[in-house]
Amino acid sequence: MKEKRLPLISKHILKAHKVNEPSDHRFISVARLLQSLWREERNLPIGSYRNPKGQKRRLGSRLSMDSGKKGMNFLTPEIAKLVYREYVYQEIGALIDEERLWTNLLSSQPLCFNLFVED
Repeated sequence: MKEKRLPLISKHILKAHKVNEPSDHRFISVARLLQSLWREERNLPIGSYRNPKGQKRRLGSRLSMDSGKKGMNFLTPEIAKLVYREYVYQEIGALIDEERLWTNLLSSQPLCFNLFVED
């Protein structure tokens, strides 16, 4: 059986979709591009990222906060409604990062809700 490998994606394509991150390894580059394509296919506005130096820039694997707060990072409106309730009533000290939850298409936080919440 032939071994399957992740594609090498050119910088030109990564830049065109606003996902060129020099520190990303192959898996993350592919995942970031796929998330950007998913967002683009749904006509969802691009979000931004603030690096450790405080510089803000657009990133294709992020949603705008406005879209995120409307639940667009979740598979169904029912899941988004439950997430909002859980966010509002979270326990003191809960490890919910608001930006990652609502806007980061690659974050495990929305993934857990999308995976484990039944409609």
